[in-house]
Amino acid sequence: MIKAVILFMEEFKINDQKAYEMIRTISMSKNIEIETLCESLVKNTNCHHVYNKEA
Repeated sequence: MIKAVILFMEEFKINDQKAYEMIRTISMSKNIEIETLCESLVKNTNCHHVYNKEA
């Protein structure tokens, strides 16, 4: 989970709390466990792609 938060922090230029909130929101909207989402985010380093699907 830490790696995914760091990816969001770097890509979106936000703090750790906001990054975690974004990941949690995506997890809830996709109805998947946050750990599963984080694993996927770390494998796919393009966070904008994952986040924009939720917009």
